[in-house]
Amino acid sequence: MSELEETTVEPGGVIQMTDTGQVYQLAGWIRYVRKDGGKTRVGCWVSQCPNCGRLFSAFVAEGAIFQPNRRCARHAAPGRPVFPKRRRK
Repeated sequence: MSELEETTVEPGGVIQMTDTGQVYQLAGWIRYVRKDGGKTRVGCWVSQCPNCGRLFSAFVAEGAIFQPNRRCARHAAPGRPVFPKRRRK
């Protein structure tokens, strides 16, 4: 692909729900040149950290499996799952 194709996905128009109910909203696309010289786009997704509630950005390449960061940099915990908050009775 010599030129990046325009997408019909508009920033702010897509929301991705994960298995935990965490919501990610597409903020925009960033053009990216890979090490092999190929051109692609990376989606910038915004979500709330389940630990502190602060907004953070996660980046996922177009066409890749959607596996973004689950927490902000301050609360990063690779491999530790995020569970939905349980209601108290």
